[in-house]
Amino acid sequence: MFPRALRALLEGARTPPGREEGVVLSSYRANPPESDPQQTELREADALFSAAPQRYGAPHGRLLRAAPLPRLTQHLLESSKMGDGAFVPTFLSTFRAFARPHDVLRLLLARMEELGGLSGDPDTPAAAEAKRALAELLPRWLQDYPEDFGDAAAVGLAERLGAVLGPDAAVGQWLRELRDPTVPPDPPGDPYGDGDGDADPLEILSFQAQEVAEQLTLTEAELFLRLRPYECLGSLWSQRDKKGGHGGCPSVRATVRHFNRVAAAVVTSCLGGAGLRPPQRARLLEKWIRVAQECRALRNFSSLCAIISALQSNPIHRLRHSWGEISRDAQRSYEELSALCSEQNNFSASRRLLLDAPQDPPPRRQPHGAAEQRPMGVVPYLGTFLRDLVMLDAAMKDEVEDGWINFEKRRKEFEVLAQLSALQSSCRSYRLQPQPHFQRWLWGLRVLPEGHSHTLSCAIEPPGPPPLSPRPPRPTLVITHCTDPLPPEVTPTVPWERPCPAALLGAPPRETPTLAQRPKWPSVSSLDAPPPPAAPPAPPPAPSLSPPRCHRRSASCGAALSPSGSDCRIVRVRMELHNGSLYKSILITSQEKTPAVVTKALEKHGQGGGSAPQFQLVQLLPDHRELPLPPSANVFYAMSGQSCDFALRPRGPQPQ
Repeated sequence: MFPRALRALLEGARTPPGREEGVVLSSYRANPPESDPQQTELREADALFSAAPQRYGAPHGRLLRAAPLPRLTQHLLESSKMGDGAFVPTFLSTFRAFARPHDVLRLLLARMEELGGLSGDPDTPAAAEAKRALAELLPRWLQDYPEDFGDAAAVGLAERLGAVLGPDAAVGQWLRELRDPTVPPDPPGDPYGDGDGDADPLEILSFQAQEVAEQLTLTEAELFLRLRPYECLGSLWSQRDKKGGHGGCPSVRATVRHFNRVAAAVVTSCLGGAGLRPPQRARLLEKWIRVAQECRALRNFSSLCAIISALQSNPIHRLRHSWGEISRDAQRSYEELSALCSEQNNFSASRRLLLDAPQDPPPRRQPHGAAEQRPMGVVPYLGTFLRDLVMLDAAMKDEVEDGWINFEKRRKEFEVLAQLSALQSSCRSYRLQPQPHFQRWLWGLRVLPEGHSHTLSCAIEPPGPPPLSPRPPRPTLVITHCTDPLPPEVTPTVPWERPCPAALLGAPPRETPTLAQRPKWPSVSSLDAPPPPAAPPAPPPAPSLSPPRCHRRSASCGAALSPSGSDCRIVRVRMELHNGSLYKSILITSQEKTPAVVTKALEKHGQGGGSAPQFQLVQLLPDHRELPLPPSANVFYAMSGQSCDFALRPRGPQPQ
């Protein structure tokens, strides 16, 4: 049902052979960090350091790059005086990738005993320095990561370390709270369960777009604030099912689950109402585009990407008759939002907005209520950070040649985790009120399986071959203001100033009205706008002696995603990568031949670089048949209308 980028985040999903689960990082190129020319490598018996310039902290600071776990633990008590101020927060954020909290606590206790800090003798200078460092480390650990002390063994070790600092130390309060039996907080998730699937999919039209976006943002913000950034580490997220099943990375799973629920709601609602005509179903598409616009205004990039991903899924994307009825404004907005959610250049567009969002221009249509004056935070698309951390984990080794822990890798990971923590601080700025009615509808919708959604889509618009030649554009509807007033018998009788959602879904009129009597299906933007104030009736216009003025009102024409319509088409191109098969959707025109389409597909898969002649473009037909396209073929006209799926394969003999 969903594209690969969304499918990669499915919580605990099983994937078929050859399509390993994980975050696909086709456009990200993570390379091992090159050594800073201003750093000097220093090797000791049990550690590898870099002599850092003054910009890293104290002059001539020493940054620990690699060491075994005991030496890393010892450095927790020495890093401050050595000018490595970022070591402690980096270690506390990333050590779960290579050690357990119990191991670190035991090593700290052993180090304090080695320095004489556990005896009653007066402290040596080394022991006194270690105590000062421990007095800063332990409260910070207990406050920021209390989940590491969830069992009696960890609490006992922390109490023994706290005894070293004395009864008046700040750590005592935190230890007393850990000893008190408390009820653990509920894990982040949906407030209403999975629902019974009896919610009406078409009820989305009864909600204002701004209201929908605010409710989605409210839940997304709550989940993002509960997120534990270290659970996004590539070594933990990619192995979540192998290290404890459903217990692994619970806060990330909750965010992924809500992302998938929003995407499923879009698909279910757009496929609802089997008897709807294309103009009516177009209002559902416009509604979700409008909601995506409001999510963009609220800086909720998670729900924005969920909505756009669902609209780009095959069951929705193939409804070309419905897409052909959306308004031009909605079509433009959809294209702009799709570019914002694009994976091109590793989500460069959305990354820029995360950093520069306050300076961005306002959206095309301002939501009512002056959205720019509302306190707003930011909710990022978590998949962007997951893919960075997974690629970073794959690009850099966990250990160096000596078998020591590669802490330089952990510093790179901490840079990503620090960005997440900073965004969490911004997320607290939201001031939104819950609306239980919408939440019940969202979680009460039936989630359609992938095969079922495709079956429904084909029932709505049966598959068929496209025309052999480009379809001519639809004629433009011309409405002319006459010099004489319209007679009463042809005056429009259905006002659209305050359209009702039920009117959109009603049966068509039994008698065909005249042109002036036939109402145009209203745009969703008019449904989401507040009702205009009542105006006094205007006097009838006086007859004019000037020539009549013609106002053109263009009907939607062509395909859903391109203004040029019949000269463009979107196809899916599959490519076999090292981590499985991956489909990408690309836009082709009637002027492009096979090499140009191959180049586009390679760039979309992140495999560019002038290697197009090495690949063969093959159309995938029903009944496992294939149609290789020669380099001189015009893909738009040469392709068969039975399928829009293609495959890129290296040239040469293929295994049977």
